[in-house]
Amino acid sequence: MSYLNILDGNKYQEAAHGIYDLYLNHSLDRKVRMKKMEKLSFSVVILLILFYRRDNQIECNSWNDIANDNIEDEFLEVLKSKFKGYSLEEMNQMNDVFHQIKLPMIDFY
Repeated sequence: MSYLNILDGNKYQEAAHGIYDLYLNHSLDRKVRMKKMEKLSFSVVILLILFYRRDNQIECNSWNDIANDNIEDEFLEVLKSKFKGYSLEEMNQMNDVFHQIKLPMIDFY
């Protein structure tokens, strides 16, 4: 995955902090998460899903697997709401990524 625009150090830190807040900061309110998610690019959303899939050991091969999952998780709910804005072409691209990329398990903390 690559960024289309090169980010300077400050913008990179801002983007990285926003992603951290969405993914790891469980104290964020749902509305704040939704607002932060709106600003993320399609590529970053896919990356978040890949991390979520790996870290929660969820087997999903398509966006539909996530959309229909019954796991009660606030982060997952925010992701599901983000899917509603994607075109069929974007959803197919997402499925292609799910089949092509497997993140390695974390072997240290």
